Amino acid sequence: MNLISALFFGACVFCFAGAAGMITQRRSIIVEIKGGRGLSGTEKIREILAYFKGIALKFNDNFSKNPRYAKINRIITKLDMDNKYTHSSFMLAEELAAVCAFAVILAASGNFIFSFFAAVISFFIPSFLLNSKLQKKNREIFKELPDALDIICAFIEGGLSISRAVCRYPEKSKGFFASEIALASRKMEIGRSFQQAMEELEGRLETAEISSAIGAFIRADKSGGNVKDIIKAQADEARKKRFMEMKKRAHEAPVKLLFPLMVFIFPVIFLVLFGPIIIKLMAGF
Repeated sequence: MNLISALFFGACVFCFAGAAGMITQRRSIIVEIKGGRGLSGTEKIREILAYFKGIALKFNDNFSKNPRYAKINRIITKLDMDNKYTHSSFMLAEELAAVCAFAVILAASGNFIFSFFAAVISFFIPSFLLNSKLQKKNREIFKELPDALDIICAFIEGGLSISRAVCRYPEKSKGFFASEIALASRKMEIGRSFQQAMEELEGRLETAEISSAIGAFIRADKSGGNVKDIIKAQADEARKKRFMEMKKRAHEAPVKLLFPLMVFIFPVIFLVLFGPIIIKLMAGF
């Protein structure tokens, strides 16, 4: 098995080196024909990486309609990372994680099967991290929402309209919800109506609490009336939900702590208490 793994790894390195040599040679010839100097070592490495990156991104574009990557694109948009990443570049990160894990484990252990499973697990690590980041953002917005609605309500009591009160909120906070409201406010400055900006915000966040609050904003903007009471009722409801969520997590905490206790704490206690006895018994034999 070690011999097969070594041969496979060597074949991959040979193919990559051959392709890299052809690419840099072709590029150097083109540069020299145009009257420029040849490529330096660093420039050759950059050229090779850019070439393979371009091929990988073009290949990954074929998966744009895949449900998994459509979902990843939505998550990237919700995290306001769509100006940096696309599903193609994200897929490239997954591929690099898998290839690096495979190469490292294969070089360290020489076990092809173990390396393959490590590559499969590593392939899904970027999507796991992306989902974790989205869940963290949603949790922070959930905690921020009641206080945000209180501040908006205070602005309304000060004489502002619902749209102005909502747009003023980022001046008083630097949280995730404030940054989303600031983005909606910038869209309003370039021509979006308040309702359009709020509906786009709802589509970006897609949580029940946000949908309820934004629905209240839009209704209050359309109907007028006692806007303050509408927003205050939303703040009270959001605060109750936050309290219930905190209570639920407090009840779940002992169960979640059970596994770390069993794995890390109990074995240490066992060794401290019974280790000397076991050593004496072994010495007696």
